[in-house]
Amino acid sequence: SFVITEETAIAKGVRRMVAVTRGAAASAEKKGAELASRVKSLAGTALSEAAPLLGSLREEVDASEISAGLKPVLRDEVTAVGKKVMEKKKKEMAALTDVRIQSAKEAAQQAISEGAKSLVHVVSLGLDAKLINKVVNAVSKDYPELPFMAVSEEEPGSKGAVLCVSWIPKQQVEAGLIASEWNSAALAKWGGKGGGKPNSAQARATTCDDLEALKQSAREFATTKLT
Repeated sequence: SFVITEETAIAKGVRRMVAVTRGAAASAEKKGAELASRVKSLAGTALSEAAPLLGSLREEVDASEISAGLKPVLRDEVTAVGKKVMEKKKKEMAALTDVRIQSAKEAAQQAISEGAKSLVHVVSLGLDAKLINKVVNAVSKDYPELPFMAVSEEEPGSKGAVLCVSWIPKQQVEAGLIASEWNSAALAKWGGKGGGKPNSAQARATTCDDLEALKQSAREFATTKLT
């Protein structure tokens, strides 16, 4: 047996090739066939199940001593599965964002009917600031007089990282409620940091073990500024 495991350019018109023979070649062929089988199996796996396997399989392909011709083929196939996973995730997140927007609007309507001066609402969209801002923009468009803070954990109930995105109408900004200060007050206990404009800002903390306490701190701060 004879297997070329590496081929690289070292100068113009000059290439360096590394090959193995005998037992090492047989092992390279066996490993290559095994990885090819696993990649093929991955392509036929449900995308939700394939997602957590992509990273480790890609690393194993890169690190394995297999045919130099087979390795880029397997990399491309793993990448193709990864793209499908990402496309599916984007569609799922887009649909979830629509649900979160509707929920936030309903919460805003209820807050206004109850005479609340602001709304702090958990949107559960991970740490994707773009998606969270879509919720904030939708609420601010339909309820332009209501200061709104969207809160989202990295994973619901994880007590991990948390992101706050706030928007404040001009009248409340002039009354003293500043978006960056509002976020800072909400995340003070967890050392959150961020920035932005007086009427819109975002801030993040690496951990948060009490989401209800965060929301309460935000409500109390807004009340003191708007009373």
